Amino acid sequence: MDNSIIILDTSFYLVWLEVPEQEGAVAESTRNRLIGEFIKTAQEGAKIIIPLGTVIEVGNNIARSKNGRRHGLIRKFIKDMQAALDGNAPYSIGGGLDSQVLLPKWLRSYQEYGKGGIELGDVISICEYERCLEQYPHRPIRIWSTDSHLVSYDYSPSIKFKSKKRN
Repeated sequence: MDNSIIILDTSFYLVWLEVPEQEGAVAESTRNRLIGEFIKTAQEGAKIIIPLGTVIEVGNNIARSKNGRRHGLIRKFIKDMQAALDGNAPYSIGGGLDSQVLLPKWLRSYQEYGKGGIELGDVISICEYERCLEQYPHRPIRIWSTDSHLVSYDYSPSIKFKSKKRN
């Protein structure tokens, strides 16, 4: 049983949903490897989270789709999101807009990260990662992304064994 926590970034979720304009940026072999890893990780029981920023960004990308598949992609996206909300998908949707906790953290973080060109959706993924670090400090946590600036968010807790004293 895999006890890791995976946070799905927009770039990966677009590959998963097969959004053509975005998927073309990823080689077929890379796509197959990513999808294979995702399916294996989900089957092994990892906790998989789609941050709210990813949901919004993916919806925006689908709405801009121009190849005639927009309506089918919208239906697929809505069906997938509903499955996640109903607990019938291998992932759940991350923390919502808690006006007292998450939203101020997103805004404070965006104020800093935005200066470096990091988009708000990515900031929300980073905040979800940090929330998981606080909530699950003994579990491996990572952001699954094809974006180089997000793949470094990969935490593996150090395992410390207590030695048994012998008398």
